[in-house]
Amino acid sequence: MAVSAAVTAGDTILDSQYNNLRIDALNETTGHDHDGTTDNGKKVSLTDLADLLIVDKSADETVNNSTTFQTDDHLVLAIGVSEIWLYEFEIIWESGGGSDLKVRVTVPSGATGRMSHIAEIVGGSTAVLRDQAFATGLNYEGQGVSSNFIVSKFAVYVVNSTNAGNVQLEWAQDSAVVADTKLFKGSRMTGRQIT
Repeated sequence: MAVSAAVTAGDTILDSQYNNLRIDALNETTGHDHDGTTDNGKKVSLTDLADLLIVDKSADETVNNSTTFQTDDHLVLAIGVSEIWLYEFEIIWESGGGSDLKVRVTVPSGATGRMSHIAEIVGGSTAVLRDQAFATGLNYEGQGVSSNFIVSKFAVYVVNSTNAGNVQLEWAQDSAVVADTKLFKGSRMTGRQIT
């Protein structure tokens, strides 16, 4: 069996060394186990990765003086009939003048599930779990400050029914203020199919 050669910092790895390393790691008949035992490899499961989808926001978006939900231009993923997905959102945002931010997701008709996040109670230091229906959404109040990036995370669990469609982020100012609320490039939506 081919064995990967030892490599040190600054070495160039040859394609043959890379391929040998792949054999060591991925071949369950002749590969090495994690403890270094030869010919006792463990199969690496990539099935979880096959069901993982990631969408990164490719441009900034701005809302000014509006509490009306708008469809995000980038953070959207398809969902099939009878599929179950867990979505995680990492949004980078800022707001000025006390406008703050509210978010929700749209789902195909008939889909069920919830969205939730852990947030600090305004003016306090206690963290609470906020769990809401899709249409109600979540709000981030008392956190928006212009010129300061805020990263907020929330999760959405969707059990789809008989209608294929999209799961898509919508967002707006939590309070209408003549000041910009922005969602920045680099915000992310990750989807992992459960069934």
